[in-house]
Amino acid sequence: MERSESLLREAGNRSEYLRQREFVALAERYAEGTAAGADPGVPREWLLAHVEALAGESHVDAESFRSNLSEVTTDAETWTDDRAVYEVDEDGDRLSAYPPAWHEALGGVTSLPEVVRYLLDESDYRPVDAGAGDGVPEADLLDVAAAVGGFTREAAKAALEDCRADGRLIEDADQHPEANVYLPRSEHEQDARPE
Repeated sequence: MERSESLLREAGNRSEYLRQREFVALAERYAEGTAAGADPGVPREWLLAHVEALAGESHVDAESFRSNLSEVTTDAETWTDDRAVYEVDEDGDRLSAYPPAWHEALGGVTSLPEVVRYLLDESDYRPVDAGAGDGVPEADLLDVAAAVGGFTREAAKAALEDCRADGRLIEDADQHPEANVYLPRSEHEQDARPE
């Protein structure tokens, strides 16, 4: 797989603040062959080659990154926390910001309401800001749709706008920096949206 200049550019802009999971999530967004039907996650060696390239051009310490990546990587099948990186194949050669169960359940899905329903009702996922209501933060939804579902991030954003327009999804006010996305009350048993 060829090196992604787009990934290097975006990661380089965030290099001082980029954690391992965030880098893996970015890599999933930019890797070729991560679309619907492809193997989940990104190759570990491809990821680390990008880390080495960043180390030569930014504040990234490749050795520390590798060490920290080993510490946060897990073979858990389901969501553990917002720091984990998941091995999504038997050999541990492919990594993802999302657990294997999500790839199995949502791989190639092109329905954002289905992604929201799965995250809220069927997974162990809990947003970092759990006090903000029973929704999925927009950024998380778009990242999951791009890394696991059958979307690019741009297509997921457009689909979210369409779902909002026709009422299939509800979202906090756009100006809210951490806007949550919800299923309509009739489609979700427990609407804990703040009034």
